[in-house]
Amino acid sequence: MFKKLNLLIPVLVLSVSVSACYEGVGFTIHSPGTYKGPTDPLVAVSKTSEHQQRLLKRLQAVQMDR
Repeated sequence: MFKKLNLLIPVLVLSVSVSACYEGVGFTIHSPGTYKGPTDPLVAVSKTSEHQQRLLKRLQAVQMDR
């Protein structure tokens, strides 16, 4: 009785743990060079001259000393 129980418990634990980690094989193939996600609100902000000036100032402060 105990031999069967000692074999049954690890088999049950192993089968439950393996089945709990199962994830479906779902993937999406996208065309290269095209973004199909939601619209990005930062795109409109990045086109403003104020934002461009802040980026230029940051670039000059950090990268130009090299």
